[in-house]
Amino acid sequence: MSLPKFNPLKSINGWVLFFTGLNKDLDNNDIYDLVAEHGKIISCKRILDVKSGKFTGKALITMEQKVQCSSIIEQLNNQNIFGSTIKVGFAFMEPPPKENLYDY
Repeated sequence: MSLPKFNPLKSINGWVLFFTGLNKDLDNNDIYDLVAEHGKIISCKRILDVKSGKFTGKALITMEQKVQCSSIIEQLNNQNIFGSTIKVGFAFMEPPPKENLYDY
């Protein structure tokens, strides 16, 4: 059984990508440089641990256009970058159809 494919949703500010598995030594500039060649970056936010303040290896990047995000996902998802295999996907997706909401 394959999972249904849902369409990404745009946030108020742009198209948001969620990165996981990033090397914990990266700073905002490193992450910015990783995706800058794909288009205009609206924002780049590293997610920090609440208690320690250390980088968790996750980031949210907002891009201007959906095409740019798709290109980033194609080129960087499941790639070994700076010694870590990263995952990249859209942060917001359309909800599943209501009739399938509680199918187990």
